Amino acid sequence: MMARLLLVLAFLSASRAASASEPGFLTTARVIVARHGSDLMALARRTLDDAVLRGELDPTVEAPGTPAPFGVFVTLVKDKETRGCFGSMEPGGKSLEALVIEGAVGAARLDPRVRPLSSAELQTVQIILSFVGPTVPVLTMGELDPKRHGLMVRAGERRSVLLPGEAKTASWSLRRNLRQAGIRRREPYEMFRFRTVTIYE
Repeated sequence: MMARLLLVLAFLSASRAASASEPGFLTTARVIVARHGSDLMALARRTLDDAVLRGELDPTVEAPGTPAPFGVFVTLVKDKETRGCFGSMEPGGKSLEALVIEGAVGAARLDPRVRPLSSAELQTVQIILSFVGPTVPVLTMGELDPKRHGLMVRAGERRSVLLPGEAKTASWSLRRNLRQAGIRRREPYEMFRFRTVTIYE
């Protein structure tokens, strides 16, 4: 009983600390959008065109530029449906430019849920850049608003992520994440919510 109580208290402490860091992330991300947003979106479009038309880019290419204080996802949308999504929850010491390049190449080629993007589709997809905020541990679906929060589910090395707005309900987001990660509902797993700041092409 005491061990469980200590575990819950540790969870609540971590959740409060992560929640407190959200305002700082939102402020930093909005400043970056104002200063670099248009350049990063133009880079994403050039990268997407090069990856699809010429297939020249390695998805792990390094690019000099602005140090990334957070992770980045690149989402491709066609006819209001996700056509590809790829990115990183953490910056991993890379620049924002490198993360955008990796995300654009990955969204076009490496999303296992969809076929690779074709050249005929290039002008029909919209690019969305999402800057990822700190993760906050959650215990119940009542702590998750799928319009405002993304959800990451993790069990050991297996994990899956859905960005804010990808799910209509919290329960659907959980089911989709578990299926994508290959996690059975009865297995132990952890849930984390997060905020994003988003740029639309």
